[in-house]
Amino acid sequence: EVPAFKLPPPRIISGNNASQQPIGSRINLNSLAESKILDNWVIIHDPPSSENISMITENFKKAGKKFGVHVIDPLYIFKVEKRMKVEEMWNNILKKCPKTKPPTTVLLVLTRKNANLIYKEAKRYFNSVGVFSQFFVSFDAAKDQNGLTKYSNLLLQMIAKTGKKLWKLEFNHEGVMILGADVFHARGSKSVASVTSQFGENLVSNFSTVRIQRREYQEVISAMSTMVLEHVEHYRVVKKRLPTQLVFFRDGVGESMIEVILEKEVKKTLELLEKKFGTERPKLTQIHVTKRIDDRFSVKGINGLTNPDQGLLVTEQATKSERVNFFLVAQKVNQGTANPTHYEVVYDEANMDLAQLCQITHDLTWNYFNWFGPVKVPSPVQYAHKLCALVGEIQDTILDSNLKTSNYYL
Repeated sequence: EVPAFKLPPPRIISGNNASQQPIGSRINLNSLAESKILDNWVIIHDPPSSENISMITENFKKAGKKFGVHVIDPLYIFKVEKRMKVEEMWNNILKKCPKTKPPTTVLLVLTRKNANLIYKEAKRYFNSVGVFSQFFVSFDAAKDQNGLTKYSNLLLQMIAKTGKKLWKLEFNHEGVMILGADVFHARGSKSVASVTSQFGENLVSNFSTVRIQRREYQEVISAMSTMVLEHVEHYRVVKKRLPTQLVFFRDGVGESMIEVILEKEVKKTLELLEKKFGTERPKLTQIHVTKRIDDRFSVKGINGLTNPDQGLLVTEQATKSERVNFFLVAQKVNQGTANPTHYEVVYDEANMDLAQLCQITHDLTWNYFNWFGPVKVPSPVQYAHKLCALVGEIQDTILDSNLKTSNYYL
């Protein structure tokens, strides 16, 4: 037996600055924190989807009403009659749209076969021209005429991609920038590394960087120092000052790699920040995140051992003694055995309070817009995972700079 704590959910801010503390493991969202309209969008579809486009548009409007979002009619609906390049499709669409109001979002309604043919090309092209793209490949005419769940999820994802906040996390740590990093590997492809960040009151600002590594299965992020510098410089542009502290969650690092990461990533990052900003550089707290572990925790109940509720925190006895570390079960698991995430502080110039770090870590698991509840890791890590997985698939980092402040990769 080991002592444990249960952390409460954070306060969530939704539309009209309404604040709630979720009951259970679900955020009850009736109104979005920022976006109240979906406009400047177009639809690209293939012939098999033609007869359903009007119904799909209407269902998007109905889904929007549930969250207080006004869905404007698409600027243009483009039917793909023949095989053509995505750039050609887009140029045809731009000719039909007002020059003073170019589309910023595209919904691609395609069969899975047709989507697979153009997915990589479309993502590469739309990323390069700064257009948010959303694929809708799971349409089923028999099931999707009346139910709005699928449309609600797609609508919210489209809005989240633009950088608008579906909700805000109550977070008031002045001068703190939260970062998350992950690396994607796939056989036959070069590894991809990404860093995402969140900052500001209630974490309203975000930024992302991504790099294709030199080889496949390369775990050390060779460009880490320059990527972090980009984030710090973006913070300074937005806030007109430097952050005072970087709280950095680094995913994907095994125990045997810690010393290598400290030498190849942390040391080089600190040297570059020192060179750029001198004594004004932010202090760094780096936490390594490990999901694939053998440790399991159960709670004694009336009917024996059960999975813990979300928010279970273990900071003693089961933890390692050489560094500050803890286990967190962020999600409630109803099937199988709950798998905790292990957090290990490998570098800390700020002498961060453990209780504060645990609470921030837990709160951040509630700030991932593709899930209405806590996820397994802090949201900057989950966003980094999504970003490097996308770029790992398309193997292209050409990106319109305006997208760096959005969640275009969702």
